[in-house]
Amino acid sequence: MLKLIALVAVGLLAGAGLLGENLDAGLPSAEAAVIAAQTPERETYHLRRGGGSVSCIVARGAYLSQGLSELQVEPSCEEVMAGMATVRYWRESDDETVTFSRDGADALVTFALADGAAYETFAPAAPLLSLAVSD
Repeated sequence: MLKLIALVAVGLLAGAGLLGENLDAGLPSAEAAVIAAQTPERETYHLRRGGGSVSCIVARGAYLSQGLSELQVEPSCEEVMAGMATVRYWRESDDETVTFSRDGADALVTFALADGAAYETFAPAAPLLSLAVSD
């Protein structure tokens, strides 16, 4: 009898998991984005130009492959650096540099580890940008 109850319980749990996947697949994209934003893998950073007078928020999202992650950028990041609002990918290399790109390959900006901030740009040389973990 206990084996039968255990089998029924496993079947119910498996069915509930499949049902949950089907419900999630039907969510509108805006709701799915909100859910994705609440996942613990998301890391938020302040992106600042120069002395910090102009800044915005960027969020490293889901890991995609080989050091490549999704990147969400506030529209106001365009004020920090031209073209920044269009980047969609964060790539971390073995040498611990980080690049932001539109297509996952061609870097718009490249950061290296820095003192005082998590990262600072070294390419392009201007404007100098810093990237620090948000509280």
